[in-house]
Amino acid sequence: MTTTKRILSVFLIALFLLFPGCAAPACTSETAPTPTAEPTPEPTPEVNKITLTLRVIDSNENGSTLLADTNSGAVYRNTLPDGKVYPAGTLLEVTCADEVLEIYPAQLAEIYEAEPIDDGFDDRCALYLQVFEDLWEEDQALQADIDYIGIDLSHTSLTKSEQDALAWRFGELKGKEVLVGTFDELCEQGFIDGENLYWENGCLLSIEEEGLPDEESYLNKVLFRAQKWRSGLGAIMFTSCTAERDKTGHWGEYTAGGFAIA
Repeated sequence: MTTTKRILSVFLIALFLLFPGCAAPACTSETAPTPTAEPTPEPTPEVNKITLTLRVIDSNENGSTLLADTNSGAVYRNTLPDGKVYPAGTLLEVTCADEVLEIYPAQLAEIYEAEPIDDGFDDRCALYLQVFEDLWEEDQALQADIDYIGIDLSHTSLTKSEQDALAWRFGELKGKEVLVGTFDELCEQGFIDGENLYWENGCLLSIEEEGLPDEESYLNKVLFRAQKWRSGLGAIMFTSCTAERDKTGHWGEYTAGGFAIA
């Protein structure tokens, strides 16, 4: 074989080896995709929990419960955990988020637990709500064409929050706007005509407790009088009323010693 042929053969062999190598995957390598990093979750804000002592004032048929804060004076309306409903008068220790929806009654943003407090039961609010119902049924002409119901419980042992909650509930039941205040306060605010002793578009309901000789008697027996007033010549009163706790701790039916009308 001549030198020229030998060089040509070597060249052809090298060329043959070159083309298969170019067909190999190494000649068409692709860049591997960069892994996408998982987004870092936002930290969950820590919930500030508080404990409140709340009195059950009333509950709706749907489980919504009206509650009075015995310490702060606030009134709340919430559904309790698991839809639990407690009798009016139950005192609850409520663990909840320290966040309130600013409506009236206010609403706690979230309730985690609600447990009854032993020996805390007192359904005096339910008793007085019944008294107001009975007053309302008597001489209904006194509340004809009214827009407002005045409620005065300032001369009772109820806390301010219990007074406000009871008043709000009664107004809700009657579909009227409630004004909490005494006769003098409602006169000063311009609702009652104090000079002519007349409330043109409202009537005032009030309960006044009368004293008992000792605290033990007071806890188990209450004496009071109740009145519905529209004018100097339009009013009724239940006098010498008495109610006592029964063996279960509930305030039983009250009795009225007298009835007055003007």
